[in-house]
Amino acid sequence: VPEGKEIYICSYAYMDGGRFVQVTAAMDAIIRRIERHRKEKVTLVYIDTPTHPCVVPALCKTQADRYFKDAPLFQKLCQMLGVLKPNIHIPIREMKNRLICDQLSVFQGPNYAIAKLMQRMRAMKHYLGGGKVSMSVGPAAATYSVLHSSSAAIAMKYLHKFAPNRCFLVETVKPLLFMFLVYDIKNLKSKANSCKNSTPTDFFGSVIENAWHGGTWSSAYSLRSTGNVIAAYYLIERYGKFGLIALFTAGIIGAMTLVRKR
Repeated sequence: VPEGKEIYICSYAYMDGGRFVQVTAAMDAIIRRIERHRKEKVTLVYIDTPTHPCVVPALCKTQADRYFKDAPLFQKLCQMLGVLKPNIHIPIREMKNRLICDQLSVFQGPNYAIAKLMQRMRAMKHYLGGGKVSMSVGPAAATYSVLHSSSAAIAMKYLHKFAPNRCFLVETVKPLLFMFLVYDIKNLKSKANSCKNSTPTDFFGSVIENAWHGGTWSSAYSLRSTGNVIAAYYLIERYGKFGLIALFTAGIIGAMTLVRKR
């Protein structure tokens, strides 16, 4: 890249398991080396995940409460039995109209969470140092890395049962996330470009500006608690009345176990 020209570093690499942490560390090493030589001309580009503790608008809590109130009867019964847990929104004293939404996904494993945290820390450090950062939050998508796991494929198929969550096609997600990137780069008024004399509040504001969470932040229920309910939807759809009988039997056994413990 010629001297004086801006460099855009897109940290898009992904690998399964612990290799995701390793490849993230490798990308970070490249960024650190380039930053030392051309800090004023480097823009970092990331795609963040909504299935992690995130700073979100307070409106998400209002929407989650509405979806919780209007949830289907079956989900309300599961919630009464302690199977489904409400979405978690935690107030932030230092940030007006902002909350922490804890939708950390145990399904994706600890390596995914660690790698995404590493990316966030690098992005924040760069932004607070006056560098440009385009970090767009992408929704659940039917990518190969997700669908090659049969359990993940089933989870994505029934995600829409928990309004307003949706799993989007890759053909939909890719062009829209690219538009977010172009907006950040070309619009001088975007929060990604407002990095001079910035604060952590400004950084999280830049992430929220391009957040397409796919319903995760406004969901009635914590996605960590939906696994057993998704399995129930799967059994009923695939095995019909036999699946319903198996589900009913499992429910009776679970209720009896709870009564004995008490």
